[in-house]
Amino acid sequence: MSFHMESSTTFRFRDHHQPEDATESDTGSDISSVSSDRGEEPEMESMTGKGIGRLCMELLEIKEAFDEDFHANILANYSAFFGIHEEVKDMEKELMQLKTHVSMQKKLVKDLINGLYLNVLSEEIIESADELIFDESFPTNGLEVHIRNVSETLDMLISENRMDEAISIIEMEQENLQKLHLEDEISSDSLSLYSDAISERKTMLILQLSLVAENSRTYAPELQKALFGICRLGNSNLATKLLLKYYRSRIASGIHKFQRSNTCFQGFPTKELTRFVFSMISQAAKAFVMLYGETSSYASEFNQWVQQEIEVFSVTFTKFIESISDISGRLSTVIEAVQFAMSCCLLLETQRLVLQPLLIKNLRTCMEDVFVKHIDHFKKVISIFTANDSWVLGRYLVSGILNEGYSYIVVGQQPEYCLLTNSGRKLVTLLQAISKDVTPLATFHMESSVLTGIRNLFMEYIAILRKAITYGVNVLEKGGSEVILAESVPQQVSILANLSTLEHFFSSSVSYIFRERRRFHWYSAAGT
Repeated sequence: MSFHMESSTTFRFRDHHQPEDATESDTGSDISSVSSDRGEEPEMESMTGKGIGRLCMELLEIKEAFDEDFHANILANYSAFFGIHEEVKDMEKELMQLKTHVSMQKKLVKDLINGLYLNVLSEEIIESADELIFDESFPTNGLEVHIRNVSETLDMLISENRMDEAISIIEMEQENLQKLHLEDEISSDSLSLYSDAISERKTMLILQLSLVAENSRTYAPELQKALFGICRLGNSNLATKLLLKYYRSRIASGIHKFQRSNTCFQGFPTKELTRFVFSMISQAAKAFVMLYGETSSYASEFNQWVQQEIEVFSVTFTKFIESISDISGRLSTVIEAVQFAMSCCLLLETQRLVLQPLLIKNLRTCMEDVFVKHIDHFKKVISIFTANDSWVLGRYLVSGILNEGYSYIVVGQQPEYCLLTNSGRKLVTLLQAISKDVTPLATFHMESSVLTGIRNLFMEYIAILRKAITYGVNVLEKGGSEVILAESVPQQVSILANLSTLEHFFSSSVSYIFRERRRFHWYSAAGT
């Protein structure tokens, strides 16, 4: 019993070096020897480990053989797979070429069918209309068939956005309808049915063309084509409104874009804005003439639209001028900008648009406000440089004081020297600079404002001289500058002589302004 239990717990491994024909007696003797000797168990364990190791080696050999076979299969099939891949790419190219060719052929066939169909359709409609008009025995049910055919044709053309063809058919059918009204054989119900069918399609066409004209992404040529179609359909009033609405929208969006791109109007591009606005007005005028010709009953509506756009431009222009913080440079900026706008107006006169009076009317208030602030600024300057005048006359060379274009004549002669105090010498320079700056304002029909401003500056200086002579104490001016009093008789005489000389220079400045005004007007009339 013990023998069988021990033999069931032991394992027998065949030695690869042992012959397979070993006898059972040898095996039995081995087992009996192992069973009989417990001291040989470590040797048994080493034999078991060798068996397991040999089994792992056999498994590794099988794996290596499998890997070699797998790689060999991959290499054998790769070239075939690559060839198939290249063939697929070539087939894709051929398929794309075939699709392109089929698409071109399909388009050609479609164009051919449409052209042939339109020609046949037009001929059928004309023939049916002629038969309808000239055949006195045309039955009423034949007219109904014609109405149905025309309605179906127009519905198809409108759905395919073939506007020109649909408009041509409607124009022809309207003429036919007018002729049918002269026939006695056609019933009023049939004529009413005919008229309603044409009117319904006409309304559909006008609606579709209006959608094109109101689209902000529509380009000018497409707009012109849509408006012309609306005019052909007899609704010129709507075409005019859509035209003006289109360009008003473009001007508004352009002004908004300029304002948004220049924060708080800093560095606002007045020339770019002016060029844009007047360019849009010019384009609108050209489009209007293309629709109606040089003369039109809608000209008053267009002129009113132009007036409104100039007003919008003037409001934007005024906001920019008010945003300029530099008071001394504000006047030159506004004059330069207005002069550029005036030159744009001159260009539009070739299109019979006289916009200069309208522009000046809308910008006059802005320019006068700027000019008044300009004069007020130089009143403060005068009070500053008179505060340091000691009222001593100086002898100055007239040619060294006067700029080019000014003259100084006293009782028919032109002296070489003149007598002025220090503040008087500075006032002459200031008057000449201001006269040169404000001369363009006279061309804007602001002569009265300009003369008033120059006179106020001169009177401001005279008031300071009066205080220096008559007041017994130092006078503190608004700007914080004290006037040095003329306490001695020579100082008072110097003030009077200085004032006498300045009167001639003041007259010279006024003459310069009006002389330059006439020159500007002459250049404007000559178109320069």
